[in-house]
Amino acid sequence: ATSAWLPHGVSEIETVGIPTVSSVRVAPPRIAAAAVAFECEVAEIKPYPAENPNCHLIFARVLLAHVDDAVLADERHVDSARLDLVGRLGGSHYSHTRDTFSMIRPR
Repeated sequence: ATSAWLPHGVSEIETVGIPTVSSVRVAPPRIAAAAVAFECEVAEIKPYPAENPNCHLIFARVLLAHVDDAVLADERHVDSARLDLVGRLGGSHYSHTRDTFSMIRPR
């Protein structure tokens, strides 16, 4: 895991030595070990909150998705349990996504 405080313009991937592979549709490489990776182009960047921005919302178009067959439940769906995801909550706080549940969505 990384998330280090590095100076602007310093590559975390290069600093830590994370293996990458070339992307197909975009210039930056992708993480070689990622079970799922998206190649995207930026559609819009919006300062947030608008009245006193201290971060940005980035909207992107997915151009290509790379999905390892080992995480597929079937031909169209990823089995999230096979991903064993970790999410960054903020600061030094993280969470696992092992405890999932389903809800009926309104039509």
